[in-house]
Amino acid sequence: MNEIIERLAYKTGEGFQASSIRNPARQTNVFYRPVTTRETSDLSFIIGLTATGLRGSACIDGHKLPGNYSQLLAAARQHLPLVVNTSARLTGENRFSEQNNFANILGVTGSGFFQLVAHSLQEEIFLTLIAQRAAELALIPGMVIADYPATTAKFAIPADDLLGRYLG
Repeated sequence: MNEIIERLAYKTGEGFQASSIRNPARQTNVFYRPVTTRETSDLSFIIGLTATGLRGSACIDGHKLPGNYSQLLAAARQHLPLVVNTSARLTGENRFSEQNNFANILGVTGSGFFQLVAHSLQEEIFLTLIAQRAAELALIPGMVIADYPATTAKFAIPADDLLGRYLG
C-alpha cells in the first residue's frame, strides 16, 4: 500500500494495520499517544482496537477484501468508526497492473461501509481525513478506494496542529 497513507495513519490514530508495514518502529501520533501496529491482512486486530474506543485504520490490498467480508460486516454491525484504505488497482509485477480491480471492491459494497474514491494521492489524503471524521461522527465505518496509478505526484499532509484540531 501507499507509504504516505501509512504515515498519515501513524499521525492520526492509536492503531494501524496493513498487509505490509514499511516503518514498523514505535511511533506516537499528533495527540502524543503510542501507535500500535500489526502486519496482517486480517481485520480482527483493528476491529478489536476500535471497539475499545481507540482510533484506528487499516490498509488492505483490494484482492484481500473479499476474504475480510465477515469482519467488514461485523465492524458495520457494531458501528465502529473504522477507516479502511484499499486500492482499485491490481498489485503485483505483471503487465496488467494498470487495470482496475473493482470486482473485489464491488463484492464488499453490501458490507455497510460508506465508500469514497480518490483519483490522486492528494485526494486520498484528504478523503482519508474526511472519512475518519465522518466515521466518528456517524458511527459508520468507511472505505477510501485509491483509483489512480502509482505516480510521484506532489502531495501535502496537513500539519500536526491542523490534524489535531480537525479530528479532535
